[in-house]
Amino acid sequence: MALTLENQTEFASNEILRKRVAMAFYRVAREVIEEDPNIAGHPLRVRLAQIVYMSNYDEFFKYGSVIASDPDIINADPQSVEDVTDIELINVVRQNWNAICGYFPEPDPATPAGEGIAV
Repeated sequence: MALTLENQTEFASNEILRKRVAMAFYRVAREVIEEDPNIAGHPLRVRLAQIVYMSNYDEFFKYGSVIASDPDIINADPQSVEDVTDIELINVVRQNWNAICGYFPEPDPATPAGEGIAV
């Protein structure tokens, strides 16, 4: 199954996937709470972790779309939500944590603009 926009929508709204995504957020929140406070963006990262801890489980179901639209998930071309491993889900949450919490590191001046951006 190629992950078309229609398939991504079905993927993102799958109840099992949404529950797994919520649990991935809780797991990553725990990691962030325990991380070195000198990590760049730490205050924003921890604030999101606190929000995750204080939020109702259902509030994180909306992030199923983050998972379904992630290039690593799309490129893996899963045939069903069961084909997406827990570690893939957790890694997608980890990779998107800074953007979700609002921390955007300054770009490396040695990297030309646009380099490394997959289109």
